Amino acid sequence: MRAFFVASLLAGSLLNSGSSEAVPADAEGAPTEDRARLAPPQEARIRYRLATALMEEAEYNAALAHLEQVIVLTPTWGLAQLTYARCRLAIGAPDGPTIKALQAAARLTPKNPRAHHELGRLLETQDRLDEANRAYLAVVRLQPRSAHAHLRLGALALRQDNLTEARSRLQIAAGLDPSDIVAHTLLAETLERAGLPKEAERELRNVIGIRSENSYSWRRLAAFYQRQGKEDQAAKALAEAARLEARKSGPRRRMRPLQPSAR
Repeated sequence: MRAFFVASLLAGSLLNSGSSEAVPADAEGAPTEDRARLAPPQEARIRYRLATALMEEAEYNAALAHLEQVIVLTPTWGLAQLTYARCRLAIGAPDGPTIKALQAAARLTPKNPRAHHELGRLLETQDRLDEANRAYLAVVRLQPRSAHAHLRLGALALRQDNLTEARSRLQIAAGLDPSDIVAHTLLAETLERAGLPKEAERELRNVIGIRSENSYSWRRLAAFYQRQGKEDQAAKALAEAARLEARKSGPRRRMRPLQPSAR
């Protein structure tokens, strides 16, 4: 509860001083368009700080009550809309009001990549692929080196059978984050579907290089070899997967036999 008490003290201080403190920066350090607007009224700032403190304590329903009032008081405060949406997501409500809040956040703070990114993620889960694509494109315009945004653009393109775009985006994602297993795995799938088995094999080998002790990576490689008709190589990959699984399970621990009671 420490965060909540600190926010409560701050709220009291604001009430007593009549401070016109500026809008706090986004937690991710992203620039916000809100600074070009009039500062939200004092009550909105107080409720916002109380809400964020409650969220730190996982008191999401109480935080939502404050954030709803903040939005009523300042419907053009993009950061509040984003925080409201994130709070709703925390309680498992990826619904219409959450999407509406994220859309408002992206519109009101167009230079905040976090707003576009959260919107893209939610739209993707709702199978609104074209809208999600536009949201992720906004992210990469603002942050060209966002590996995750390129990854999601590649995944969306793959779902829509746009193999050229998928390959381009996934190669960027893998290059920006060479340890990202998902990027290499999706790139391998894209390359195989594009009729480039050697390149696909290389990406699957990259996955094993990142996580060589993962038996599933070896089984994925074995399945690839089977699709390519390379049964000998598939058998070797399966044998390595079985070896790793046997080592992981280890010998069964023998139970000590029960001794007869002394009574």
